Amino acid sequence: MLIKGMIVKKLLLVGIACLPLTGCFGEYSEAINYGESQIKQSLKDPDSAKFNDVWFSPDANNGKPKISGYVCGRVNAKNAFGGYVGEAPFFIYVGQLASDFFSGAPGIIQSDDEKSMKRFEQFCKR
Repeated sequence: MLIKGMIVKKLLLVGIACLPLTGCFGEYSEAINYGESQIKQSLKDPDSAKFNDVWFSPDANNGKPKISGYVCGRVNAKNAFGGYVGEAPFFIYVGQLASDFFSGAPGIIQSDDEKSMKRFEQFCKR
């Protein structure tokens, strides 16, 4: 019984210590969700989208509208034949004014598209 009590106390302490961190990690979660939804809309099979390593890269205007920057990451989705095509880098500009989000055109980068890859590297800073 004493051991269970000690474990519960440790879990509570860890949970309380992590609370401030979740605010930091979740700061851009709405922007990321919006960006992912816009990327999905540009796919042949939106429901098949599998996102990986997604992050928000604030730009110089971040905070001037409420949020401003790029949602970046990798996406894998099915093509018109129903097969997954493999992960591809993506980026999309996302901004927020008041409570509404808006976005630019989605960029899903094909392996031979050097120009788009340079743009990804320019916009998608960690």
